[in-house]
Amino acid sequence: MLSSSPRIQSQLSEALAVIGKHDFPKLWPTLLPELVSNLQKAAQSADYASINGILGTDNSIFKKFMYQYKTNDLLLDLKYCLYNFAAPLLEIFLKTASLIDSTAASSGGGSPVTLRPLIESQRLCCGIFYSLNSQELPEFFEDHMREWMGEFWKYLTMNYPSLESSADGLALVDELRAAVCENISLYMEKNEEEFQGYLNDFLSAVWSLLTNVSQSSSRDKLAVTAMKFLTTDEGGKAGYTSADITPCVPVLMNNLFNALKFLESEENQYVMKFIMRVLGIADISSEIAGPCIAFEASLFPSLQTILASDVTEFLPDAFQLLAQLVKLKRPPISPSYMQIFVLLLSPDSWRRSSNVPALVRLLQAFLQKAPHELNQEGRLNQVLGIFNMLVSSPSTDEQGFYVLNTVIENLEYGVISPYMSNIWNVLFMRLQNNRTIKFQKSLVIFISLFLVKHGAKSLVDTMNAVQANIFLVILEQFWVPNLKLIIGAIELKLTAVASTRLICESPDRVEEEPENVGYTATFVKLYNAGKKEDDPLTDVKDPKQFLVASLAKLSALTPGRYPQIINENLEPANQAALLKLCSTYNCTIV
Repeated sequence: MLSSSPRIQSQLSEALAVIGKHDFPKLWPTLLPELVSNLQKAAQSADYASINGILGTDNSIFKKFMYQYKTNDLLLDLKYCLYNFAAPLLEIFLKTASLIDSTAASSGGGSPVTLRPLIESQRLCCGIFYSLNSQELPEFFEDHMREWMGEFWKYLTMNYPSLESSADGLALVDELRAAVCENISLYMEKNEEEFQGYLNDFLSAVWSLLTNVSQSSSRDKLAVTAMKFLTTDEGGKAGYTSADITPCVPVLMNNLFNALKFLESEENQYVMKFIMRVLGIADISSEIAGPCIAFEASLFPSLQTILASDVTEFLPDAFQLLAQLVKLKRPPISPSYMQIFVLLLSPDSWRRSSNVPALVRLLQAFLQKAPHELNQEGRLNQVLGIFNMLVSSPSTDEQGFYVLNTVIENLEYGVISPYMSNIWNVLFMRLQNNRTIKFQKSLVIFISLFLVKHGAKSLVDTMNAVQANIFLVILEQFWVPNLKLIIGAIELKLTAVASTRLICESPDRVEEEPENVGYTATFVKLYNAGKKEDDPLTDVKDPKQFLVASLAKLSALTPGRYPQIINENLEPANQAALLKLCSTYNCTIV
């Protein structure tokens, strides 16, 4: 096998992988030791035809660790492979890295003929690395992470002009870079804590690589795998912020939109996916909006094709990009976009769960840009039908609240008031029948948003229209006890201001529930709000000041009443916190 041509070696490797899937390692215990022995012999003579043949075989037989479900048997097989192959893999990887460095440092950047098998060898090593690390972080790889990551970073930042001067040579080097991006994405997803020390260097390297990627569609795979690393967001934590990437975006967007001009890239879905992902996490400034608007004519037909053809993989990204384009438009919305709006309101568009988050973003964009269109042709009924469908399921209820919150923020009270009894009915039934922590948090936030947008009287009246005096029941048994669930600067600010307004602007309706005052200590921990455009209370700069100023104003109407209530009902720690806030903002509760 080792003396066969590369094509025959590849076929034999795949054949071994098929056999090994059933027999390796238990029924074929000699295979891996023989491969290791042959690899070490080939390494001594730098026979890279043989080395790459062996690595190709190893790469094939180890792929099962990427795809098979984790079981005790699989982990035992993995432990056996790691014991026999982890050290030899690192040894040949570092040996080849040294040969690449010395070759590239020679006159003229080294011979392409010499570099080609070395680069291919490293690509195969990267594939094996991915397979052996797919299930969990092995101790050997954790102990030697510095060596692996150092070489990975080098391949993202180094150029090999003598090899990259030809199209196939550039493609080979890009395959290695793409394999590196896959590996660091894997570590970002599964081993974020251990990988954290290398993150900033890789972010810089990947962004630098992306901003210099050719406009040629031949580098699509590298672009997509690099963006996969940048958009890795396991557990809701991004590896970077929009502020980090926004300065790079104009260059990237111009290159990517220009790539759509090429004949072979007019509907290149990888380029479009890249565009969508960048826009999804970047702040949209006028500098970034420019190229988007300029190339709208190129994008829109492609997006319509994706929607009409129901290209499942790209539908969420298509909806996401449409949302960004809608945000960039100035009212009135054009007829072509309104056709998308009509499609959006069809329940069929929402039946595929993978589409729901992106559809919500698109719907939010339409509601923000064309709220007047919503109150025509029964569209508000359709939107609330979508809300009802989403909020009824624990898997999509949070998305349903995003829809509802956008309606509440963008429509006048007179428009939504006829629908509020039905909305409260839906929410109270779900609260009664399937109460989850996520639902409770979302409902507390919605109630708070409704109060700050439309006032305490509207909140109380619309709730009590469903059932007499249900507001106080919800207040005592649900809202106040669940305030402690709220986290996030904007969410805390919203619920804090809503609670303050309820206490201080409608004390007769609250009937002086002491628990409300008891939550004043929450304000001590508030931080500045996040993005300005996401903050529904931009007029309230400091919720702590808003609290004590409101309490001072309320107490002035009936001097002596509220100091007594606070003294009798507030815990000493909360009294001290409230007193400190009053002193800080020079407000007195009389």
